[in-house]
Amino acid sequence: MTGGLASELDGRTFVSTAVEGYELVEGTQVELTFDGDRLGFSAGCNSGGGTWSVDGDVLVVPAGMAMTEMACEPSALMDQETWAAALLTSRPTVALDGDTMTLTAAGGEVVTFTDREVADPDRPLEGTTWNVESFIEADAVSSIALARTPNMVFEGGTVALDTGCNRGSGSYELTDTDLTFGPVATTRAACADQAGTDAERAVLATLTGTSTYEIDADVLTLRTGEIGLILRAADSAGGLEGLEGVTWTLDSIVDANTTTAAPELDRPATLSFDGGTVSIETGCNGGSGAYEVAGDSVMFGPIITTLIACPDPAGAIEQSVLAVLADTVTFAVADGTLTLTKGDQGLIYVAG
Repeated sequence: MTGGLASELDGRTFVSTAVEGYELVEGTQVELTFDGDRLGFSAGCNSGGGTWSVDGDVLVVPAGMAMTEMACEPSALMDQETWAAALLTSRPTVALDGDTMTLTAAGGEVVTFTDREVADPDRPLEGTTWNVESFIEADAVSSIALARTPNMVFEGGTVALDTGCNRGSGSYELTDTDLTFGPVATTRAACADQAGTDAERAVLATLTGTSTYEIDADVLTLRTGEIGLILRAADSAGGLEGLEGVTWTLDSIVDANTTTAAPELDRPATLSFDGGTVSIETGCNGGSGAYEVAGDSVMFGPIITTLIACPDPAGAIEQSVLAVLADTVTFAVADGTLTLTKGDQGLIYVAG
């Protein structure tokens, strides 16, 4: 690495945002990381890199970059990696304008990149719905096909989680690099199959004691000793759409670190959101009120209900529901589950 343009690139990661002269596999991008004299490279499947420098306005990357050797599906990803590596080692011209970098190859291909921190910033740990994608054991990373994706939401010292089988919550303390968990309490339904049981054990084992965490764009990695989880942020852009147009049926109630399954009632407790009006059944009374969504928060106006006297358990459920549905709550929608959190209180609803 030399001064000038090279110094401006060093320490930054760029992701492709436009390509002329080649069609990338849908949903993929090329990512480049400039770190000292090392260039990190990925194009949708494998990763690798080599040395780099800048000669005038030419990016110089020697041939023979080291790469991982995973088989990639679809096979077009292998062709894409070969193309991208060839472009990088072809001495393309490089231009940098603020957060935008452009590589132009002699063959006419033009790839426009944007600084990753601008194009795909790190998601906040708290207030984001994190879906489990993979499980870490020692140096191996694996995935399990599940009917229900495990997920979790960290908010204000309480983690609400779905193990893929049971739901629950627990406390946590946060530093810049570590999460220290208190006891996690869950419902106790039997998992439908061995895959679900294995996934639940892995999730709960990771959320034990102290875990290190690292966020890279929309990926959260949790490690507790030699085990861990790789999670991806749910698409927050779809939150309002996922919230509305669904009848949500109460599944469980969170109180501090205890999650209790809602008892079956003759009149189920439900919610439905439609165009600024929420309709509510508490399990005893019905009513409605106004709501407004801002990011991952929903702000309720006064909810007016009928005034039938409710014996338990319907009366106790109504008190819990109305206590949460007041003022502003945090919400998360993932895999047919709606989680509403207010302080250490919460409600978990399922679609249908």
